[in-house]
Amino acid sequence: MIRLVLAGSFTVDAADLKKLLSVAPDIETVEVVGSVDHLCLLAKAGRPMTTLLYAELSEPDIAAAARALAGLDERNTLIVVVESATVAKVRSVLQAGARGIVLPDSPVEELLTAVRAVAAGHPFVPAPFLTSLGERLFTVTAQAGRRRGGHRLTPRELEVLRVMAVGLPNSEIAKKLFISEATARSHVLSILRKLRARNRTEAVANAYRDGLLATEYLLPTATE
Repeated sequence: MIRLVLAGSFTVDAADLKKLLSVAPDIETVEVVGSVDHLCLLAKAGRPMTTLLYAELSEPDIAAAARALAGLDERNTLIVVVESATVAKVRSVLQAGARGIVLPDSPVEELLTAVRAVAAGHPFVPAPFLTSLGERLFTVTAQAGRRRGGHRLTPRELEVLRVMAVGLPNSEIAKKLFISEATARSHVLSILRKLRARNRTEAVANAYRDGLLATEYLLPTATE
């Protein structure tokens, strides 16, 4: 069970957000707090947690919060809601120590995907920033191809999954893998079926969960 904490100054009703996120059977939204200090007190008292932080903090403040949480338990992770996001802003927030980035208008489904990915030890960035950043490297793990229940992805389906995880449509998947768009669509549908996913976002989340994808960030020091 993922232990989720909502923290900061909310632009949405925190109680409603907690209720929406709590529908996920694998996520327990345990608390809503208003400050980083309160957040750290909560971290001292309980199990490792993932924090969804709604706050317009500077990068040094984000870094301080990330260090404080990790100092209490290295399994504590931080997702930051970024207003007026740019590629440079997203990069600097990640460099400050956040493990994930979401946008204020991110749908609940994307928030849940971010929480699951970050809690599992993987970074998360909204799809619009992936190709611009050029820093997210998806690799297929040694366990690739096998998931619970014995289903297997073919080598080509694993390649499609890796490209699909970056948020590219079928037409771009086809170009990158030198296949027809119809073939790309067929592979995507097969992946959804084998991973028992209703859509691409859920398929990527299931792939993270089952160890089919591993993610690393290469964060350059140069700013844009």
